[in-house]
Parts: sequence; structure tokens; C-alpha cells
Amino acid sequence: MKLNMADDEIPHAYWKACFNLAAQSTTGSTTSDVQEIDEEKRAWLYAALADYSRNSDPALLMKKHVKTLFDISHQGEPNDEQAQLIEQVLQALIDLTGDSDLAINFGKIGGYQLLKWLLRQSRPNLKCQTAELIAELAQNHIQSQQALYNSHIMPVLVSLLKSDDQLIIVRRKALYALSCMIRGCLDAASLFCGLGGIKYVVNLLNAEDDQLKAKCCFFLRNLLNEIPQQTGKYMIFDSVVDMSLLSMINCLIEEKDETMQEEAMNLLHTVVSNSKKACLAMNTTDACLKTKFENLCELWKAEHHDQEKIQLCEEILKLCIPTE
Repeated sequence: MKLNMADDEIPHAYWKACFNLAAQSTTGSTTSDVQEIDEEKRAWLYAALADYSRNSDPALLMKKHVKTLFDISHQGEPNDEQAQLIEQVLQALIDLTGDSDLAINFGKIGGYQLLKWLLRQSRPNLKCQTAELIAELAQNHIQSQQALYNSHIMPVLVSLLKSDDQLIIVRRKALYALSCMIRGCLDAASLFCGLGGIKYVVNLLNAEDDQLKAKCCFFLRNLLNEIPQQTGKYMIFDSVVDMSLLSMINCLIEEKDETMQEEAMNLLHTVVSNSKKACLAMNTTDACLKTKFENLCELWKAEHHDQEKIQLCEEILKLCIPTE
């Protein structure tokens, strides 16, 4: 009897479920009613389970999708048809890796080897989907975060932030992937800082896309809060002040987008809470940042803005009062 799939390739759980179903269906039968399955039915059962397993088992589906990507990667630049197939496969992998066990399996079957190749594709949509996949792999999963750190994928993601040739949506997705890689993973956060990543994110605060600027503020605040003091935390805070971050934040707060205002204020609060240099910079005559901020706070009070926003504004101003 020739089978299309080896016994050990069909998950044990499927055989167990099949046995339980058979046991339930023969309950109450006499011995004479129960017969050993013949070769033809055995072959049919193997084929049915193999087909179901091949098309339904998540681990096997992931293996199949990764193999598809490997096959395409060995054929040079993907054509339009192959690019469409890559999109479908990436979406399937994004859905599958939401399961933490499958996220680990992705690395075990060599999936990380494909990420650089995918991020370097010329098509922006493939870069975006790959960044989403990286984010899904890393999200709240320290083992996958460490594996991604070891895969040397971060320099490629940082280069997407750095390059002016990249579309805004690509930069936004790259930032999302980096955020998931860094959250709670000190090795990844340290590497990001070492690659000059903070400077590139600060530069993106000048972008024309409000959503990207808000996400950059959120990213910087979380990153700065996560860096332990013993790793030169305050030096990093001082370095962002040297990058003209405060004046950029002030410009963002003066804009009308409320989400961006909120994220910019939260970032400013984090910076002035941890850097004396930032407090001094807020008080310099040249910049007049503190004066501008005071005027803005009074305007918000007069216009009856959200009370929490006004309280945060007042707290920032208190932190900026010069101390001996």
C-alpha cells in the first residue's frame, strides 16, 4: 500500500480523535459487529487524515508557507505573480504567529533567514507585511524577541527609518516592528541605541505625516522609560536634548492634532523628569520654550480644554522651575 504521507507526519492528536470517534460509534456493539479495517479503507483513512492535516494543521501549514518563500527566494527578483503569492503567504504567517508556540516554531524551521530578503524587496507592500510579521513574532514574547535580536534583522529595520526613499507607510510599519522587538528586551533596546536609532526617530518628528509623528513620540517615550539607569540612561536623555528634541516637541504641541499633542506632551514629561539639561534648555532665553508652553497652557485653560491635559502641562512647568 502506497501512502502519500508518512504515519509520523500526521499529528498524534488526529489519530487520537479518530480512535475516540470510532470508539464512540461502536459503543454497545457486539464483538461480531466490530471488524478490522481492510486495506482499501485503511488507505482511504490515511489519505483523508493526511490531506486534512496538510491543509488544516497550523504547524504544517507554517512549514509549507516557509518552504514556499524559500523556493521563491532562490529564483531572483520575484515577478508580479510571485509577489502576489508572497503577499498571501505573509498574511497567512501573520495570522499563524499570533500563537506564541507557532511564533517559536517559525524560528525553528528557519523562518528568520527569510526576513532580511523580504525587507529588501523593492515592493513597499512586501516590506510592510514583513514588518508586521516581525511585530507579530516579537509582541510580548521574550524568546522570539531574543531570537530576532540574534538574527541581525534590526539594522535592516533601522535603515528603513533612515532612508528618505522609503514611503511613510513603510517607515510606520518599521517603527511598529522595532517597538515590538524592543519592548521589555534590554538587548534589543541597547542595540537600537547603538545603531543611532534614536536620532532617526527624532528626525521623523519633522515628517509630514501626523500619525507617524505621534507614533514616534510614543516610541521614544517607551524606549526612554525602559532604559535602566545603570546603562547610561541620563546620558541618553541628555543626548536627545542635543538633537533639538525639545523645540520639535514644542512645535508638535502647538499643532491641532489632539493625539499628537497628547503623545508629544507625554514625551516631554518623560524627558524633563529625567534630564536636568532638558529643564535648563526649557528655561533658556534663546529658545523661550517654557514661556511658549506657559502661554499655551493659559490658552487651553481659557478654551476649556481637557483637564488632564492641562494638569500634565502644569506638572511639566513645575518640573522646569530652576533649582539650586
